[in-house]
Amino acid sequence: MPRYPRRKRSNISYAVDDAVDNSDEGASTVYEGEVDENWRPRKKKARKSSTAKMRRSRPKKNYFPFMELPGELRNKVYEHLLCLPDNQVYIGDQWSKEASRKQAIYGCKKHAWYTSGDFSLTTYRQHLRTTVTNFGVLRTCKTVHAEAVGILYGQKFRFGDIDAMQTFLLRLSPSTIARLRHVDCFRFIVQTAWKYAPAIFSLLRPATGLEYLRVEGISKFRGHFDEKVGTEPHGHNMSVQGWDILVARNMAREVYTHMYPYMQVAVKEKGAAGIMKILHVFGKSLDEGPTRGNYGTDSLGYSEAQLHAPSNRIYTASWTPARASAMRAAMGEELARLATRDAI
Repeated sequence: MPRYPRRKRSNISYAVDDAVDNSDEGASTVYEGEVDENWRPRKKKARKSSTAKMRRSRPKKNYFPFMELPGELRNKVYEHLLCLPDNQVYIGDQWSKEASRKQAIYGCKKHAWYTSGDFSLTTYRQHLRTTVTNFGVLRTCKTVHAEAVGILYGQKFRFGDIDAMQTFLLRLSPSTIARLRHVDCFRFIVQTAWKYAPAIFSLLRPATGLEYLRVEGISKFRGHFDEKVGTEPHGHNMSVQGWDILVARNMAREVYTHMYPYMQVAVKEKGAAGIMKILHVFGKSLDEGPTRGNYGTDSLGYSEAQLHAPSNRIYTASWTPARASAMRAAMGEELARLATRDAI
């Protein structure tokens, strides 16, 4: 006897009533094994999602076609949002206890933050609350970022010292550094910082598109120069042209000593003449000539470097555009020679 009793199920009849058979007299009869050519599957109704309902109920916004504006107008918008009023960005650096490192701080010459000389982070944060720049446009999309970032980094960047330039450049990618057009180290550089100058200027290697590069503090070439002048009779017979070329070559040697990582790339890209179009060193010595008599009756001043003129003819020689061009050419040739020598 089975463990569980069987369930009692009633018999089911599958007989078709005559009323049903006769109800579709006009319809075609389909027998087993045949295919009804008129049959079509019933289409399922698409369910309306809640997201679609929200979009349908949400009012349509007419977005402004910004990218359809002419490029000149878009650049004006970028300048208004990203650039400072005088188009000059002043970069300093200050030690941050929170970050345990130096942080780059920037501002505008017209703001009290810069003119007061207070470069503390507290004053800088107060300055940021009133600044007119808005960098949010850079996060709009890749196309807008590619157009606007060139406007931002095309401004004139002025650094309080090379330490500030190092702090600033360390946070930038090589592609961003390549967009720099104007770099100006406008303050005197302390002697201890020159030991790190080659490492700092190596960060500028991607900036092959620079149109202006000024380093005010490069001037101490007296040691190199004295070895070249020779004895007094030789110097007394030196021509004005020979003197200018000698000074220019020693200027180039001093520049290369501190900036050779960048100079190797820049000379290769721009050539001797091209590098001298963007390089501004030793104050206005190459534009207005040396100053006279600061350290004696026969001294000639080339920025901070003071040299004794070997003859009265050289001391009293008037400055001309031809002398300026000759000194720039000699300086560029010496930079190119040094860069080529390093490449061998």
